[in-house]
Amino acid sequence: MVTSSPCSLDNKFKVEIISTNYNLNNIILSWTDEVTEGNILIRRISEYQFYYNLNGGNQSPQGELIKVEKLFNFPNMIVSSKSQVKNENYGSIDLETLSITSDGEQETYAGGYCIKSTDNELGYIQKTFMSKDINELIIENIIDSIFDYIKGKEDSTKREVEARNGLTLYAHNLGRFDSLEIIKGLINTKGSLKYEVEGKWKTEENKLLSLKIKHKESKLYIRLLDSISFFNFTSLDKLLQTNNIDVQKGQFPHSFIKAHNLNYVGNKPSIEFYNNINIEEYNKIPLENWNIRTELLKYLESDIIGLFKLIQLHHNRYYEKYSLNMMDYITFPSFAKAIFTSNYYNEDHEIKVIKGKIEDQIRTSYHGGLLHYKMIKKFIKVTITIWILNIQMQC
Repeated sequence: MVTSSPCSLDNKFKVEIISTNYNLNNIILSWTDEVTEGNILIRRISEYQFYYNLNGGNQSPQGELIKVEKLFNFPNMIVSSKSQVKNENYGSIDLETLSITSDGEQETYAGGYCIKSTDNELGYIQKTFMSKDINELIIENIIDSIFDYIKGKEDSTKREVEARNGLTLYAHNLGRFDSLEIIKGLINTKGSLKYEVEGKWKTEENKLLSLKIKHKESKLYIRLLDSISFFNFTSLDKLLQTNNIDVQKGQFPHSFIKAHNLNYVGNKPSIEFYNNINIEEYNKIPLENWNIRTELLKYLESDIIGLFKLIQLHHNRYYEKYSLNMMDYITFPSFAKAIFTSNYYNEDHEIKVIKGKIEDQIRTSYHGGLLHYKMIKKFIKVTITIWILNIQMQC
C-alpha cells in the first residue's frame, strides 16, 4: 500500500510504502518530495537527496536526474567548561641515566622531584636521589617517596590525603625517554607488586602522552605528563632563558659518569666530557676535590626546580586569563581547543566534528612543504612553512 500526505508546505509531500501483511507500522520505504521555485524536484530518501529537472529543455530533458547529494549528521564540537577551582597539586620529575652496555642500553642512576607546597617560604618541596651502586632500585625509591608524600604523616586527615592524591608531575621528554625508564624500573622489580602502570600512547608516533601510576594497596595515584607537549619541543635550558626563570641549568659531564665511578671524588673531568661549555666556564670549576655526587645532585636540582617554576608560571597565567587548569589536558592542542570553546566559542554558530571516511579523505589531501627565502644584502634568511589544503569532494 502506498500512502502520501502533505507536509507543512503546499509543494512538499511525504510518501510511504507500507506492507499490509501484518500492520500499518511496517514501513518498507519512505521519501519526501519537494518542488522548488525553480521547478526542481528534490526527493529525499534516507540520507540521500535526488534533484530532478521538471522544466525540460535543450540542456536537460524533463524529469532528468541532475545530481545526487548525501547528507551527513556530524556531532557538534564539545564545549569545555571553565574550572571552578585552581589546581595546586602539581610538580616536576627528572631522571638521569648512563650507558651500561656497548650498544647504549641505559640505566637510571639518579632522579628527583619538585612539588608545589605551602609548607615553606620557597613554595615547593624538592628531593633528589642518587645510587651508590648501579643495581640500586632508584626508580622504585623515587616513586615510593612520592607516595609517602601523598600519604603524609600519621596524623594526616583523609581530606588532606585526598587533596594530594592525583598529583600531576611533568617530565621534560616523558614520552620518548623518562617514561621508558620508569616503566622498566617498576615492572622489573618488586615495584610491580605495589604499583599498576597505565599509559596513553600516540600510536602513529610511538610516543607516550601520559602515564598513570596507581598504588595497589592504598588506591592512590599520580599522573605524569610530558612538558614538551606544551612547550614546542624546545630544550629546558632555552625555555628557562626565554621565560626569565631565575634558575640556570648547570654544567655536568654526562659522558664521564660510568657504572663504576658513581662515588668518584678527585680532579675535575677533562673539558671533553662537557657539552657546550667554553674555556672560561670550564676554568671556573675547581680543579681538585670534584665530587661527582655533589655536582650531579646540584645539576639535577636545578632541572627539577627550573621545570617546576616554568610550569607554575604558565599555569598561573592560563588560569588567571582563561579559568582553565593546564594539567587537565595532555597536549597543548587539546588545551588550546578548551580555551577556545570555553572562552570564545558561540554555540549559536555550530562547528561540526567531521568523522569517519570523510575525515580520512580530507586528511589525505593535506600537503606540506618548505619555502626558503634569502635576502643576501641584509643577510636575512626567513623560513616559512606553508600548508596547502586541497580538498576535492566528489559525489
